Amino acid sequence: MMSPTSSRDETPAAALLAQATAFQLSQAIWVAAKLSVADHLRDGPMTVEKLAVLTGSAPAPLHRLLRAEFQAIGEPLQHL
Repeated sequence: MMSPTSSRDETPAAALLAQATAFQLSQAIWVAAKLSVADHLRDGPMTVEKLAVLTGSAPAPLHRLLRAEFQAIGEPLQHL
């Protein structure tokens, strides 16, 4: 039986790693929701520095959070 986080092309080790780390994406999404990131980006892109001010967070960790989320969905982080 295939899990939702694996594909037929993955090795068993890659599938296990994907399952073991799947919680990280859900945690990153939860943090972004708690910071109201989507609400702040409603009117369009902005710098991470400005978004950090609006969310009351530090720019470097916020950038890492967003980069991880975008990488997880296969998109480059380009507009922040």
